[in-house]
Formats: sequence, C-alpha cells, structure tokens
Amino acid sequence: QRADGTTGYTRDGSFQLNDKGQVVTADGFPVLSGFQTIPAGSTLTVAANGQATVTSPSGSSSFRLTLTRFANPAGLSSMGANLYEDTAASGTPETGNPGEVGFGTTLQGYTAGSNVNIMVEMVNLIVAQRAYEISSKSVQTSDEMLQNVNNMKK
Repeated sequence: QRADGTTGYTRDGSFQLNDKGQVVTADGFPVLSGFQTIPAGSTLTVAANGQATVTSPSGSSSFRLTLTRFANPAGLSSMGANLYEDTAASGTPETGNPGEVGFGTTLQGYTAGSNVNIMVEMVNLIVAQRAYEISSKSVQTSDEMLQNVNNMKK
C-alpha cells in the first residue's frame, strides 16, 4: 500500500518488519498480500503454498498469503522504487493462492534471480549484428548493381 493509500505491485521479495510488526517493502510500504501483524520476538515460517505460521512464546497462529497476476505483466506501469501500477494494457489484477494453476509458489529466504544468461545473450547479439551486416551489404550491393545498370543505359 503506497503512501497515498493506492495499491502498488512489486516483485521485490526483500520484505522486513517495521516497528509496528507490519511486513513492509524496503521503502517501508506495507505488504497487503494477507500478511498479519507479527509480534516482536516471533518467528515467521512461510510454506511454498503460502501458508504462513507465526510462532511466539504465547503460541502460534497461521494465515494464508496471496499473490497477484496480470494477463499482460509487460503492460504494468513502472512507478520507480520497484513498484508498478496496473494499466488498461496490463489487464485487471487477479488474486490467488501460491501453488494454484497460473500462480507461482513462495520460497522463504530466497529472492528471484536473473532469468537472463549473459553468455547466451552476448552470442545472440553478435549473431544479430552479423545478420544486420550481411543484410546491409546485400542492400548496398543491390544498390551498386542498379546504379551500374542505370549508368550502362546512358
């Protein structure tokens, strides 16, 4: 939840607790995905299906986390600070439980890694550059041939 009360979306899983026991983002925005207040001195355990258990000296309690997905995630509008807002291009947000069809799972203690292999992308870039050079040469050669034909006519 952003400072103005509107909802923002993030993929940043580096959450922390504030002094009120709320789970917040690195910038201090409260996370609304079903998190409840975590009392001081408690431990939080999150399962892959989103089942969260808070264990404190006075006992334990459980709650279920939710995830949100979009029909077109590329249509989200970046607001900076790892926050996004939905747009007409992204479609309406759809909320569900981790592990359900189409939703990811939750992994405690992990953050998402890069989905790009730099070596493969560098090779693809070189291949694309070579293909561009070949195309450019063929256009240049074709232009020269037409110029020669045109000069022969004169």
